[in-house]
Amino acid sequence: MKEKTGRFLLKKGFQKLDAPIPGIDVYFMIEYGYINALVLVDAEGEQRVTKELLDNFLSKADWKGPGGETIDVHALTVIFAEDLENAGELGGDRSFCWYVDIQKEALIVGEGKCEDFYGMRAILQQALTEPEEAHDLNPEDGTETEKIAYKQPEKKYISYVNYGLLAANLVMFLACIFAGKYIYSFGALDPVLLINEGQWYRFFTCIFLHGDAYHLCGNVLYLYGIGNLVEKEMGHLKYFVFYMASGLIADFASLGFSVMTKDFTRSLGASGAIFGITGALLWIVIRNRGRHEFATVPKIIFLIAFSLYNGFISTNIDNAAHVGGLIGGFLLAVLLYRKKGKERGRLQ
Repeated sequence: MKEKTGRFLLKKGFQKLDAPIPGIDVYFMIEYGYINALVLVDAEGEQRVTKELLDNFLSKADWKGPGGETIDVHALTVIFAEDLENAGELGGDRSFCWYVDIQKEALIVGEGKCEDFYGMRAILQQALTEPEEAHDLNPEDGTETEKIAYKQPEKKYISYVNYGLLAANLVMFLACIFAGKYIYSFGALDPVLLINEGQWYRFFTCIFLHGDAYHLCGNVLYLYGIGNLVEKEMGHLKYFVFYMASGLIADFASLGFSVMTKDFTRSLGASGAIFGITGALLWIVIRNRGRHEFATVPKIIFLIAFSLYNGFISTNIDNAAHVGGLIGGFLLAVLLYRKKGKERGRLQ
């Protein structure tokens, strides 16, 4: 089982580092200037790995770069065993330590252990359950022939709603090229007409309008970059409701700020809703222990800070909508987003 997992990791792009201790193998991958390492331990081999041996190996593991510099390593220990009680003693109180029941071919995460490790939980579960290349005898000549186990290809997730929102923004902008004067006067967020004449529909129509090509391109690229990921996590319907609700919250923030400052300038654009998506992505990353696919908490915070800074140093920008959408999106995500369920084992 440990060998099968190692072969799977190699196919996934990991490199193998032969450890000097029988029963211990190290697989690693360099990402973003640091190393993710998996220490695979065979607790049932002929030369059984003891707790003292494992502790000594892990405590002395030191990774050096080509210039002798120390490299930041994130290491996870995975212990393969039939006797889970013995495996628990071998792992000790180490937080970054999982177990594999080699009889059931199941990954087990004990109480008090990290629930995920840079997405490795899904990879290890796939390594344990995915059929491997098998060999059989040719009935005609008795020679060994290769038989490949069939695996149903993974269905690619298509973000229909996000693509639809992108298309709607593009279509509306093209329409504004020919009839912009009428469309802007009809659909922009005009505080005076909204309050005095009750034209509440403007809360929604303004989300799909943009003042110029630069305004449109910035929002479309931003929406494409992060919207697909958020929709994949939330699902189509929930993502659509979330997008529109974030835009509505941003519009209310804009309207409230206009009333407070008595500045009744018209407002339009999708950036309030997009800031809401950014807030949702921040919560998704937090719920996934600080990292999800390409996103990390520092990256998202930098993106938010950079976007807000550009808004505040620029003119004719509805920063109230940006801030309102960001806060509203984060709080909505707390209510709507549910981390995808994963089975959790327990050591007896």
